[in-house]
Amino acid sequence: MLRLPYPPFWQNTAESYTIALKSTARAVIVGDIAILVGQFLNAYLITKWKILVRGRYFWLRSVGSSIVGDTITVSLAILGIFGGRMSTDALLTTLIPELVIMVFFTALGAFPASIIAKILAKAENLNNFDIGVNFNPFKLDASN
Repeated sequence: MLRLPYPPFWQNTAESYTIALKSTARAVIVGDIAILVGQFLNAYLITKWKILVRGRYFWLRSVGSSIVGDTITVSLAILGIFGGRMSTDALLTTLIPELVIMVFFTALGAFPASIIAKILAKAENLNNFDIGVNFNPFKLDASN
């Protein structure tokens, strides 16, 4: 995209486009991978912990699995996008506030999510423990 011809009147702005778009592909690819890994781990942990505590403590399972999943997501994304381009101090300065904000909003949303989960479980008369579920993300058969 950066190598496409551009009109002559862009002479002064061509460098700006290069600066803005140069790392876009890297950010998109790394960000997508980080989200897939982090959110898969989040879903895996909340399910396994549900079995462990026999379906109780949704708020704790939700917050705990979200913290682990979001930490992996944010860490992979920031390190993958900015690693090698920023100092370790700058990476930590970016990473730590992001994690604090995510944990804050996760904890803030845990109580309403817990209430909604109880209402839905009661309305649907559902208490599924997902025992024996295959968590292989590369399985193509939809039977389990």
